[in-house]
Amino acid sequence: DATTPPQRLAALVEAHVFIHGRNRLEALVSDAELRALSEPERKGAVKLRDRYEALLQQVLDEGVASGDSVTEDTRLVRLGLLQMCTGVAYWYSPAGDRSLEHIAKTFADLALAMVSYVTKTTEEASGR
Repeated sequence: DATTPPQRLAALVEAHVFIHGRNRLEALVSDAELRALSEPERKGAVKLRDRYEALLQQVLDEGVASGDSVTEDTRLVRLGLLQMCTGVAYWYSPAGDRSLEHIAKTFADLALAMVSYVTKTTEEASGR
């Protein structure tokens, strides 16, 4: 349902957090141990990762092109967002005091703030 760049960014961040929070062990292995895969599997995993990163980059660039985002370095923002969201696999615990839903929504708000969506509130931008 996400159609605008801010909505798409929020959706990508929330999905990334959920995947890494619900599948922590798999996420840790896939993020840190690609080199251990055989060549065909490694190539496939890297191709998927590159497609995902390109999608995130496209959404960030579209936000700048639309005038909604005033960030100057979308590549650096992309790398920061990836680390932030991926990091959930390292520290999140279902027994912790924050739900995965809360973390995902908070990280989506942080992502929108990182790219300076100044013309909308984060609730309007993310479609919530």
